[in-house]
Amino acid sequence: MQDWVNNGLLAAIIGAVAFAALFLPGLVWQYRRFGRLSFARLLGLAAVCLYAAALLTYTLLPLPERSVEWCQLHARGMNLRPFAFIDDIREAAPGRSLRGLLTSFAVLQVAFNVVLFVPFGVILRRYFNRSVLVTTLLGAATSLLIELTQLTGLWFIYPCAFRAADVDDLMTNTLGTILGAVLAPVLLWWMPRAHQLVQDRLTPRPVTMWRRWIGMLIDAILVALVAGTTAVVLRVATLLFLGDVSEEWTLLIAPAAIALATITVFVWPAWNHLAASVGQTVVWLTPKWRNADGTLHDGSRLRRVVRSLVVPASWLIPMFLAPFGTSSPFIWLLPLVVPLSLVMVPFTRTHRSLSGWLTGAQMVDIRAEETDKALPVH
Repeated sequence: MQDWVNNGLLAAIIGAVAFAALFLPGLVWQYRRFGRLSFARLLGLAAVCLYAAALLTYTLLPLPERSVEWCQLHARGMNLRPFAFIDDIREAAPGRSLRGLLTSFAVLQVAFNVVLFVPFGVILRRYFNRSVLVTTLLGAATSLLIELTQLTGLWFIYPCAFRAADVDDLMTNTLGTILGAVLAPVLLWWMPRAHQLVQDRLTPRPVTMWRRWIGMLIDAILVALVAGTTAVVLRVATLLFLGDVSEEWTLLIAPAAIALATITVFVWPAWNHLAASVGQTVVWLTPKWRNADGTLHDGSRLRRVVRSLVVPASWLIPMFLAPFGTSSPFIWLLPLVVPLSLVMVPFTRTHRSLSGWLTGAQMVDIRAEETDKALPVH
């Protein structure tokens, strides 16, 4: 029983890490695929990560000692006789009350094998929109893969089978998949279907503060990823091709990586027609400027680039002035740019941040055929 509890805790940790790793790709996928964020399907992604982790931990963990001595004492075989679990239950029945029998290991093991694959059927049927037949076949195939993994000792990493491969497990897992597939429309009635969301993909939507913040979050994560990757590549290239270099040269790697990330995420997109950063483009937003007659236009290239540099200036200016020991009061105010940009979003009419306020830009939905129709805010 303690192993079951430990496996559950480990599944929660692994599932949380997996969801964190897939969070940004999940956001990008939803906005580009559906045209908007579906919190229900994002919650579904978290459930998929948790269930996949649970399937891993409950079928393969804990791993035993990897040695011939352990195998000589504990090696497991396989059962190819269907319904052998009935004999196990009969053996456990004598001398037990009905409650005692239902809580016996023999009964609980069968029930657990069924319950373990019910979420598989629910997820495949409703979240991934597969038919009952396809869901059942995939559930059986997954169960078979698990049994073969156990039989081969984690595909011959272990010198013996450390868990019993059982045809009854295959049968009960498949039964659980079928039950999940049948119950899915009832259990996940609140989950929007992907094909329904896709139908409205190109429909312009109001500019909301959440959309603005999500775009900013995507930009921040991308800057960190691009800068980190660039720094590693530059460091490795320096060691391979230049060998030992001066400390001053090494200190240039971080600023160069951050500058490249800023250009990639903010400046280069602003040089193009739509002027939106990568994160803004993902959430279907772009800055526009208003003419004297009230119509909107894309703005000059200079204006677009200046707007794109307002927030990045908060880290670029101190970074490049640091070697000169500059201590201007202006430098100490720059760290306020990012939090001020975040705080301004809910309180401006079109959810502008600091860059939009300073340059006169406002955010609109890229998909609007007539830009003025994209201006309602929530």
